Amino acid sequence: MSHESGKSSVVAFDDKADFDLDQLPDKHREEILKQYDLPNVKVNLFTILGYGTPLDFALQILGSVTSVGAGTI
Repeated sequence: MSHESGKSSVVAFDDKADFDLDQLPDKHREEILKQYDLPNVKVNLFTILGYGTPLDFALQILGSVTSVGAGTI
């Protein structure tokens, strides 16, 4: 597809007309399907903060306080 027509040049994986896995050898087809099958993962702020150590939180507080202090001088 040309870039001038305004259409995207990226081919959707599910579009069988443009990309067909049946023409690939079994080894390669299985590898692509493994990469395509991604689990649904829900990550939010509290999930990420659960991995923080007390030192991480202390450094965040120290950095916030010093940045506020530097801005008010």
